[in-house]
Amino acid sequence: MTFAMAAPVVLANNRFFYSRPRFGVAVWLGLFCLSMLFAAIAVFLAFWSVFETWLTLDRKPLDEIDWISAGAVAFAPWIILAVGGISLALANQKLSGLFASEAKVDLSALAGLQAATHQGYAVIELPVDVAHVSSSSSHIIQTRGAAAKLTESELEACWQHEAHHIRARHSRLIAFVNLADRLLRHVPATRAMKNDVSTLLEIEADKAITNPQAGIAAIRKLATGKEADLRIEKLLLRT
Repeated sequence: MTFAMAAPVVLANNRFFYSRPRFGVAVWLGLFCLSMLFAAIAVFLAFWSVFETWLTLDRKPLDEIDWISAGAVAFAPWIILAVGGISLALANQKLSGLFASEAKVDLSALAGLQAATHQGYAVIELPVDVAHVSSSSSHIIQTRGAAAKLTESELEACWQHEAHHIRARHSRLIAFVNLADRLLRHVPATRAMKNDVSTLLEIEADKAITNPQAGIAAIRKLATGKEADLRIEKLLLRT
């Protein structure tokens, strides 16, 4: 509950993490996993308290049972969980509008041809006029529009960025946070984690770009919004 309510306020959009993206991702995922563990322990203890109370009552004669104490012990954990759920719902109402996900281009269903090879990874070009560059778990994906819009040095910067995503297996982290967001879609912290981890991984991958000016130019041609501005800001510090 603490993670769900405090994380969006304390962790999200934290500029300290933007300077240390790997650390930021580790903190987000570590705290999320710990919160899931503690939630499971809390539910287990709630069930155990009911079971333990039943065993105690079963061993005592009826005239020796303190029914008030027994009821308090049995139902107190559930009352605490209920209060936590209500608090989480109220927090969700307050924070739900702060972490809307930006629309992402999905080109996974399209077929393309290999246009080049970069650092051992195939560059697949799709017959789409919209300018876009991304990656899967094993190859770099670019559109015909990106090849026409970007210069050679800008494409090279994009390939370096995407190759780092593949090497670092960022697709697995993205899949994990997307799953958490789908399973806990009503918890604002999971939406904040999804958005923030995505941004941190983009900033981390930009470190592989050897020509920051080309990287900045590519970002300006391909992306807009807060994430793009942050990436440009970090690359400007390297020029």
